[in-house]
Amino acid sequence: MAKAQTKKRLGSILQEAKLISPYQLETALEEQKKEPQRRLGEILAQKGWVQQQTADFFC
Repeated sequence: MAKAQTKKRLGSILQEAKLISPYQLETALEEQKKEPQRRLGEILAQKGWVQQQTADFFC
């Protein structure tokens, strides 16, 4: 019998890995509210806070 997995959000994963700060996550989420079509990883990468490949890996 397979275990049920809960999917964590990218922001939480990157914060737990100490790759972004709470401030960076909040800033990116606020920007995402203004432009909902943009992905969180894309916003973080554009700001230079993580590399796009890092965000893609954790997705």
